[in-house]
This record gives sequence, structure tokens and C-alpha cells, in this order.
Amino acid sequence: MNSEVTKKYCEEIALDPTNYYLDDKLYKIPSNTFTDEVIQSLPLPELNYDKYCEMCTTDLWKRLPFNKSVDNTPFIKNEDTISVAINISNWIQANNITPSILEVGCGTGVASKIIINILSQIKEFKYIGTDLFKYSGSVIKIETGIRAEEAVKEYHDRMNILLMIKPPPNCLYDYFAIEELLKHNNTKKYIIFVGSIGLRDGTFGIYNYLFKHDKLRCIHVKTIARYHIPDTNVEIDINVTIFETLN
Repeated sequence: MNSEVTKKYCEEIALDPTNYYLDDKLYKIPSNTFTDEVIQSLPLPELNYDKYCEMCTTDLWKRLPFNKSVDNTPFIKNEDTISVAINISNWIQANNITPSILEVGCGTGVASKIIINILSQIKEFKYIGTDLFKYSGSVIKIETGIRAEEAVKEYHDRMNILLMIKPPPNCLYDYFAIEELLKHNNTKKYIIFVGSIGLRDGTFGIYNYLFKHDKLRCIHVKTIARYHIPDTNVEIDINVTIFETLN
């Protein structure tokens, strides 16, 4: 995909995250038609690694997580983030896991900080936060300038949990981070996805990818809250969904 086409792709996604690409053709998915059945049936778009890397260098890409004028989905409220953290903590302790967490796409780390504060009470808890961009107002230490899949490649031997909190629509990095994680599957690892998989959080088609992948198994789903998208009849769940890798 050439630079002009890539720029157009980024512009259309940044202007309206319900724009969806498949085989380099643009499809419109109106917000008021989002249903579980629609989301669960979406295939992944064409995911070209070079295209993704080029998109990561554009200013428009940086706008995606915070473009609230077109994406009215609220971020997770603090009280719901606390409930997310407690649910994750309970799951970790019930399964006797020593958590070494790598988070990609941290943003400013507001939600991450709440989760860290609760999980840090677990013995031997470790955390690494990363993001491609450096945002003003960061509230935790975040390693910036590193793409999600690069972070997994760099830290795969120091982590056993990949954490993603509400990755932005059509971000693509969720897919490439998981693909990289599965390359280093010599020991069991876990993926914790916070949000509504593939609906307003993550790449369209990622739901199908995660639940049908032969190297992944969903082992935990907990609905924490339900939010209404303004000006639509759509409600989305904030879930804690956990997958384990299979050898």
C-alpha cells in the first residue's frame, strides 16, 4: 500500500472508527447496527505488516485513542476500573500465577495505575508499561517509542501476561502483539483483554481471531459494566476476558 493510500486509510479511520477495511475496500458499519452477532461474524481485515508499520508513523494514528468527537464510547470509569483490577487480581490468585505483566498501548496510564495499585499487593508482582507514543499527563512510568509487537518481542522472556485495556478501534496493534506472543509460546502465557472485544475496542475481526485461534483458549469472561453509546440504541459491555496460550 503506497503512502497516499495509507494516509487515506488513516484519515478515514480517524474521522470515523466505524469505517472498516477488508481487502483494501472500505466498508461502513453504522454504530446503530453494532450487535454481538455482527461483531462476532466479522473477519479480520487485510493485515499487512508493512502497512501497519507505516500507519504507526502518521500523526493521524496518534489521534485514534482520543478522538472522542466521533467515538462516543466512554472510557472506563474509575470505579469500574477498580472492579476490573479486583477481578483480575482474584483470577490471578485463584490460579496461583506469579504475575509478570506487559501492557501495550498504555496511553497516559490512568487506568493502568489503578490496576497496578491493586495487583501490586500480590507477591512478586511485576509490570512493564509501553506505548508507541508519549502522551502529556502520563501518571505511571511508560516506555514509549516502541510498537506493541516490538514490546512483546523485547520482553517476552520477562512476562507471562499480555494486558490490553480498551485498544482503540481498528488499531491493528492488538493483532500483531498477539501474533508475536504466539511466536514465543515455549511457556504458557495469558492475554487479558479489558473492554468490548472487536466492538468499540480493538481491531474489527479480532473477536473471531481470538475465539477461533487453535493456539488460544478463552478461560475467563467477566462483565464488569455496561455503557450506552450516546445517540444510538447500542450498549456495550466492559468485560475482563482472559485467554491462555496452547502449545
